Amino acid sequence: MLTKIATYGCCATRDLFNKAFVSDWKNHFQLVSYQQHCSIVSLMSKPIDIELGEELQGELSNFEKSVFKQDVLKSFLETLKTTQPEYLVLDF
Repeated sequence: MLTKIATYGCCATRDLFNKAFVSDWKNHFQLVSYQQHCSIVSLMSKPIDIELGEELQGELSNFEKSVFKQDVLKSFLETLKTTQPEYLVLDF
C-alpha cells in the first residue's frame, strides 16, 4: 500500500515527488494534494468571490494557472479533508 502524502510549501518540496529527481517515488508514495507559493495568511483567508472562467488570460503555464486558482479559491484545506493524507510535509 502506498503512503498518502500532501505538501505545502515551495517547489523544492514538491520536487521530492517528481520522477525527474526521485525516479521511484511512485513505488512508495501517492501525492494526494499540494499547495505551492501560498502564504499561511492567504491560506487561512476567505476565498475571493470572483468568476475565474475556464481560461485565465496571459502567458501563463497550466501549472501557474492552477496555483493561482487554488490560492484564490482556498481549496487546499478542503482537499486535505477529502484526501486524508497520512503525512503533511510543511516547508516554510
